[in-house]
Amino acid sequence: METTEVHGLCIAYERAGDGPPLVLLHGYVGDGPTTWRPQLEGLGDEFTVIAWDAPGAGRSSDPPESFGMTGYADCLAGFVECLGLERPDAAGCRTVARSPWPSSAATPPCRRP
Repeated sequence: METTEVHGLCIAYERAGDGPPLVLLHGYVGDGPTTWRPQLEGLGDEFTVIAWDAPGAGRSSDPPESFGMTGYADCLAGFVECLGLERPDAAGCRTVARSPWPSSAATPPCRRP
């Protein structure tokens, strides 16, 4: 497991494979590597698969109580920037798809279909 600092928070993530970047966003419960183990192992032949632990999950730092959805969006954008990813593809669990934070950053960090 690797870590990077984003806006003062330690963000843990796991990276596997080689190819175009694919960022995996876990849902409200769980963490990146646990939720996405099959995808980390199965998609590495075609992608650089990155499963992050969102702030407050897994091995990442807890965010402040006032963090909110905007905080998560900003953190995701900062995470993508810290790793030097240019508009990676993203995939998420159903709970992520229904929440606004993966796509509400001022500058979208991920490509959208």
